[in-house]
Amino acid sequence: MCAIGGILSAFSSGKNNLSELRAMSSVLQHRGPDGEGFFNDGSIQLLHRLLKIFNSNTEAGPYLSRDGNWVLSFNGEIYNHAELAREWNIPEPLTTDGQILLEGWARLGEKCLSSLNGMFAFALWDKKSKRLYLGRDRLGEKPLYYGLSNSRFAFASEIKALEKAGIPLRPNSEAIPDYLNYRYVSGPETLFKDIFKVQPGEVISVDEKLQLQKRNYWSFESFQKPSAMDSQERVTHLKSLIDSSMSLRKNPRIKPSLFLSGGVDSSCLASYLPGADALTFQSSGTVNEGSAAASIAEKFSLSHKSVSFTEQQQDIFKKAIWALEEPIGDSIILPVWTLAQAASRQTRVVFSGEGADELFAGYIHHWSFHQLLRGKKILGPQVMGALLALAGVEKYIPYPAKVGPEARQRLRTAIKHLGEKQTLGSSLTTLFAAKTVGRRQKAEEKITTLQNLLALDVETWLPDYTLTRMDKLLMSFGVEGRFPFLDHRIAEFAATLPISDLYHRGQRKWILRQAMAPQLGKELAFKKKVSFIFDTTQATELKLTLSNLRERNILPAGFDLNVDQKKDFLFFKRLFAIKALDTWAALFQLSN
Repeated sequence: MCAIGGILSAFSSGKNNLSELRAMSSVLQHRGPDGEGFFNDGSIQLLHRLLKIFNSNTEAGPYLSRDGNWVLSFNGEIYNHAELAREWNIPEPLTTDGQILLEGWARLGEKCLSSLNGMFAFALWDKKSKRLYLGRDRLGEKPLYYGLSNSRFAFASEIKALEKAGIPLRPNSEAIPDYLNYRYVSGPETLFKDIFKVQPGEVISVDEKLQLQKRNYWSFESFQKPSAMDSQERVTHLKSLIDSSMSLRKNPRIKPSLFLSGGVDSSCLASYLPGADALTFQSSGTVNEGSAAASIAEKFSLSHKSVSFTEQQQDIFKKAIWALEEPIGDSIILPVWTLAQAASRQTRVVFSGEGADELFAGYIHHWSFHQLLRGKKILGPQVMGALLALAGVEKYIPYPAKVGPEARQRLRTAIKHLGEKQTLGSSLTTLFAAKTVGRRQKAEEKITTLQNLLALDVETWLPDYTLTRMDKLLMSFGVEGRFPFLDHRIAEFAATLPISDLYHRGQRKWILRQAMAPQLGKELAFKKKVSFIFDTTQATELKLTLSNLRERNILPAGFDLNVDQKKDFLFFKRLFAIKALDTWAALFQLSN
């Protein structure tokens, strides 16, 4: 687990000038505190920062292939490196697990990526053809950004490093509506103008003229074909995949921590990690899962610790936004930052259950859309709308709090969309009724099935919201996150599942619960899901926050948030997102 970066210059040489590269390396130190290395060869400069996990004797790269042609800067973990070393006849011992990618590419080219099981972002320089290759793992566990300025192409694990390479940080007005709608920005855009993300499952090549070519080597959607297995075979196969994923990700050299709630996802991981340290966030502003998590830890022989805030929430808020670089407008960032800090005091590796909800349709908006589709099919949109009006939406769609009149109206609008357009629209998912339509909202207008929605969430929500949050906040403390549900084999299998494997008698993630029930026990495996809510922002901050953003000219024309709006669930979610945007603009000194 490390950090990477570099600069490719057109028409000029960066030789013997490492000042910018060293400045880039310096701002990435938290991701790789155990060493740094540089490669400088004419127009290309590469940097590598090292966090020692693979081997205590590992030295910082960049690394040179045995044939002398390829240079690699690598961030991540290749979990099946030993198996591939045997298959590809690569002599042991390996300098680093990243060497598998380096030697595999030297032998097979881009095809080697299909054999890798891991999380990674990489830069490969071809000395013969003078071409740079950037790539990212299939599901986007590791970040990689790039920008072009003054005939130079710069890339790095974090955006702050690009500024040191001469890429100016300016607000991206075209991406602001996406943020206001969804609390994050879906790639390849970022909230910074002319700075982009390498997409999950993508390889970008850049030649000496700084011409870019992009290719996707993997997509979740391409695997969405019905499974040939019967129901019990699917359950058994999923359990075997989880077994394998956990086995690959455990390192006997390192005692890991586990972020443990009372839910099935983290309980599943706990059952594989006896002796690990389990950390559970507790606060008066959220549901109390401490006693449930403590019982789970005791059941599976983990050492349990409750974690709470040790600093003022406002201070944590600023630190979390700085670490994220792009704001995520969800109060969950404060507990995650606090857990990451606690984990850093005892380990460099944390296991967490991210990905299970995206792959197995565990989120409320998945269930809501499923219920609407069922209602439309059985009752028709008009009858279903009348029932919701009489009984209240909470009876059929279990939001974690009283959603308020606006959210109820959105559900009715979604029902109307199902009757008229046969599509989801944006009624279930958008935070604001923004006048400007962003990338994800355009994609939502084309959604007609739950499978469509899951594919979109795996493509956007998972890498740009869930995994960005986890990677940036953990790595701000030099801690590696491991997410066993995101083994690509599990993702590819999940893509084939019928809806009957996802939902059964009101239970979400049904196949996962079935697969793990013998190991967890039925009571724990089929425990009702409890949604995480964390209340923090005060309504009194709204006027000042909006004033700050308008003064900086960050908000779109015509944007308005009624200060006198009823202070319900939706209002406070909006308020946090606006405050995060304001804090981001202030920290990075941005204005239009």
